[in-house]
Amino acid sequence: MSKGLNYALVNKDLAIILGRGTCTDKHIVIPDEIEEHIVYAIDAYAFANDDALESVIIANTVTRIGRDAFKNCKKLKTVTASENTYLISRGIFSSCSNLENITLGSLKQLKTWMDKECFYNSNNIIKIEIKKG
Repeated sequence: MSKGLNYALVNKDLAIILGRGTCTDKHIVIPDEIEEHIVYAIDAYAFANDDALESVIIANTVTRIGRDAFKNCKKLKTVTASENTYLISRGIFSSCSNLENITLGSLKQLKTWMDKECFYNSNNIIKIEIKKG
């Protein structure tokens, strides 16, 4: 689990990831919990323009990823989300020029705005896997 991520409390039980904060990891693992608060979302623009991010694994508790959350992450190669991640917003992987592999939640639950903006200018994608469900 990556430590030092910037987050905000939504209520007494839930947290949302706002960005990198003091975390220096190149390979970020979004945790299930931060200080006993369940991490349920990644905010819009949370990691946008992050020059160091190479991979991200998203916890089972995260159900939503906000607009442009990983936009313009030039070194990002791999993204893995659980089958519980069902809401993927516009532009989340746009201009990720080294992105090659994406694994997303089950097609049964996936609600998304995956239009041309989602992968705009991300031309190296080799594999997009959507888990059975």
